[in-house]
Amino acid sequence: MLEQNRGSDLSVDVCARKDGRWTRFRKFVIHVSQDNIDDWGITYRRIAPGYAIFGQMGLYERELSTFAETPLIENSRMPGMCVNCHTANRTNPEQYVFHARGKYGATIVHRNGKEDILQAKNDQLGGSMVYPYWHPDGRFCAFTRNSTAQIFHTHRQNRIEVFDYDSDVFIYDTERHQILQDSLTIKEGWSENCPAFSPDGNWLYFTTAQQKKYPEEFEQVQYNLCRTTFDKITGRLGTTVDTLVRADTMGKSITWPRPSYDGRFLMYTLIDYGYFSAWHPEADLWLLDMQTGENRPIAEANSNRSESLHNWSSNSRWFLFNSRREDEKMDCIRGFTSPPSTKKASQQNPSYCHRKIRKTSTGTQLFHSTHPILLQHPSTSIHAHW
Repeated sequence: MLEQNRGSDLSVDVCARKDGRWTRFRKFVIHVSQDNIDDWGITYRRIAPGYAIFGQMGLYERELSTFAETPLIENSRMPGMCVNCHTANRTNPEQYVFHARGKYGATIVHRNGKEDILQAKNDQLGGSMVYPYWHPDGRFCAFTRNSTAQIFHTHRQNRIEVFDYDSDVFIYDTERHQILQDSLTIKEGWSENCPAFSPDGNWLYFTTAQQKKYPEEFEQVQYNLCRTTFDKITGRLGTTVDTLVRADTMGKSITWPRPSYDGRFLMYTLIDYGYFSAWHPEADLWLLDMQTGENRPIAEANSNRSESLHNWSSNSRWFLFNSRREDEKMDCIRGFTSPPSTKKASQQNPSYCHRKIRKTSTGTQLFHSTHPILLQHPSTSIHAHW
C-alpha cells in the first residue's frame, strides 16, 4: 500500500462503536513520502533532566520499524560515571567514539574491530577531548578541547547558560595515535568549536568567535561559520580560512554545522549568542545551499522553542533533530522528510512527516548535549565490548 501511494496521501476514516452506538471521527490524512528511509534506526543518549548531578543514563539504539530500544551501554556498569558524545562515522555503527567521564574516565575510539582507550585529559591538550566528528575515510577524527562553565539566571527566560572560557579544534590520527594541532584552529583570543568534515573529506568546517570577558560578557560571544582545506593523506589543514556565514553581522551566533552526506546542503543552528543551543528558546535550524549559496531558516521545521542537534540520513533525504516545542524542559527527537529545497514543494504541510520519540515513563529525556544519529544497521561491537 505504501509503495503504491508513494508521493500521495492516504485518507483515513475512523469509526468507533460504544454502548451500541457508532461514532465517526474527523477524517485525517497520512502523506507517504517519495523518499525511503534507508537506515535501520537511530542512536542517542538518554538522561534525566538536570544541570550538574546525574543518576541513571545510557547510550541507546532504537529500531525505526519496531520502535524497540536497546541499551548500548549504561552507566550502571560504571557507577558514578557519565557517558556522552557517542558519534558514529556518518551512519556506520561499527566505527564510533564516545566519552566516559569520571574518576577513571577515558575517550573510547572504536575502528576496524579494535578500540583505542585514550586518557580523558592530557598535558598535550591541556584539557579533555570533547565534540567529535569523523572524517569520511575513517582514519581521522576531529575533536574540540573545551574549558566549559555554566551560569544560572535569576531574572531571565533562559534558566542557564553554558559557555567556554576557551576552546580549540584539533585532529586525532587513529592510525598513528597522534594529535595534530594547527594554529588555524588554535588561535589565541579566539574560540574554535563544532568541527565537521565535508562529505568528500576535503574541507573542515568549524565555528569561531572572539573571546570576551567571562562571564560578564557572555551575551557578546557570537560564532561565525568557517572552513579550511584538509589533506586526507597527511591530516594537515590548509593555510587560509574561509568565512561562509557571518552570523555576528546579523546579531546572531552559529552552532552545530552538519553537511548533508550528498554534499548539497549544510544545516546549522542559529541562536542569539554562544553555542550551547538547547537552553536557547530562540534556537532555529537554518539551511545553507552549498551550490547556490542560498541561506535560509527552515520554517517548515522550526517552532517558538529550541530546535537543534540535527543529523542526516545516509541518503540525505531525511534529517532528524532535537526539539523542545512541547516541553521546554525536555527534548524529543523529530524526523523530517526530504531536505527543504528552494521550491519547498514537498514541505507545504510539514506536520505529516514528524515522528517523535517522547520522554519515557521514568521521566528521562533525549539529552540536549548529544546529536541523535541515524544508523545503517544495529551495532554489533559495542555490546560485545561493554
